[in-house]
Amino acid sequence: MRLVKTLISACVLIYLVSCATDRSVKSPSDGVGRMQAAVDKEKVSWRMCSKFILDHASHGSDVTGKLTFEHAGNQELLISVRGYLSDSITVSPGSQQGEILVVADKAMLTRSLKIEKGYELYALDGATLLYRLALNLLERIYPEGPADISVRRKIDFTELSEAIYVSTTSAYINFYAPWSVKGYVEKKNKGRIAYDIIFNWTIPDRHGSENIRFFGEWIITNETSTLPDDLKLDDWRIYRLGLVEKQIGARRIYDIDATLSATRYTTLGELRSAIENEKNDAPAH
Repeated sequence: MRLVKTLISACVLIYLVSCATDRSVKSPSDGVGRMQAAVDKEKVSWRMCSKFILDHASHGSDVTGKLTFEHAGNQELLISVRGYLSDSITVSPGSQQGEILVVADKAMLTRSLKIEKGYELYALDGATLLYRLALNLLERIYPEGPADISVRRKIDFTELSEAIYVSTTSAYINFYAPWSVKGYVEKKNKGRIAYDIIFNWTIPDRHGSENIRFFGEWIITNETSTLPDDLKLDDWRIYRLGLVEKQIGARRIYDIDATLSATRYTTLGELRSAIENEKNDAPAH
């Protein structure tokens, strides 16, 4: 088990615990469906967004990061990054822009991001944990889903006893109670909901609290956003996601990691085909 420090914004440190596991890798989009038909307000949940725009800042500062999550076809998630701060993407606010693409649970691609070698998966985990935290907060406050939002609604919500647990396949974090959320949500038009919230949580070992502001839009559409097979990968770095064997002291463990691909794929279609062939060649269980 390893402890990873990820800087969520200019002032807020969050500690992510990355766990050794023998589970198969899941995409960060796991559990987040996409709407393929007309929006049915009785069925839509917060996790069924097509796109989620997430600006984040801390302690009343200006915007320190902008993340846009877009589901781009079956088991593919495109994350646009601007000014996102972490130990593995060391930048000043707004000084760097780039993208992370997760393909079919098995590959992660990055473009125009300076990521320290060995910390590629941490960058993906940091962005995904922010995404899941924001969705989790909206779910806790409005469990009936986006259909419950018809006008601008003020939020003043406090949880006294139950922590919030947020995880990916390779990292997790607890936000301890008491915690609170203040702000608002507002329906903009069909399929678009704006939000602006401040999340304050307890830090037990410091006998204090921290806060972070999330604001942006939750969007759902009937359109299928798919990246083309002929998308050139010349300026993308390609990593394969899976279990790797590691030596930790006297122990050998299996940990989930992102490993630079030994094969150079020319187009996204070639990578998709290679992944599909690997699945077909895998022995049945």
